[in-house]
Amino acid sequence: MSRFLGEPQAVDATRRSWMVATLRSHPLLAGLDGAALETLVSSGSSISQRGKRSVLKDGSTSDTVYFLLAGSVRVFHRGPKGTEVLLKLLRAPAMFGEIEVIAKRPYVEDVVTLEESQLLAVPASVFRVLLSRYPDFCAAVLDDVANRFCVAARNIKAVAFADVQMRLAAVLLDYAALAASSGPDGDVIAAPVSQESLARDLAVSRKAVQNALAALQKRGFVTKRASRYVIADRSGLENIAGMRAGLAYSSASK
Repeated sequence: MSRFLGEPQAVDATRRSWMVATLRSHPLLAGLDGAALETLVSSGSSISQRGKRSVLKDGSTSDTVYFLLAGSVRVFHRGPKGTEVLLKLLRAPAMFGEIEVIAKRPYVEDVVTLEESQLLAVPASVFRVLLSRYPDFCAAVLDDVANRFCVAARNIKAVAFADVQMRLAAVLLDYAALAASSGPDGDVIAAPVSQESLARDLAVSRKAVQNALAALQKRGFVTKRASRYVIADRSGLENIAGMRAGLAYSSASK
């Protein structure tokens, strides 16, 4: 298990019941029966993690599949000089780490919690056994992996060919999809997004983000209320983003 997580928590009957119910609500786990869900909980480690804490790191051994039961995480690549580029945002219920476990390769991404989160860390051996015993579950995971590949391919294309304004529009929509509240002037992004964090997500300078934001604000697509960005014109922002599949990706959205 990743050494970057906090200490495992003892699981009492109430928490076990909540974990099984949360797993049952995950679309990917529809092919598992109650006994299989109980196996996931009994074999895994329940962990609570504060925001901005590392869950796994690129290059570490893929010995665990993570089920995000509550909260959200940021998945990204980190360059040798510390630069980062956002890959996707996941909200509960979600699963990550399974692709590397299936491929038997080291993790290829970094994952950090965005807020206080609850995770279930399941050993790779248990996950592989469930894949072999439950064909519907295996098929659902295959479908999920294929969809993630398409998202990754579109993101690579965006990094290579899209300008900062287009990529910024997509990332703002992704944060809004992760969590937002409706207001009189649009959808208020719940995450504390800043110019610095957006520059980090896009691996560009803060000045580039500042200029792109100013252009979007001038056209009325984005506004700001206190410290939160507001999507004032979703269709306009989607048009700027090219209606591409966003960075945000959660199986719960299927």
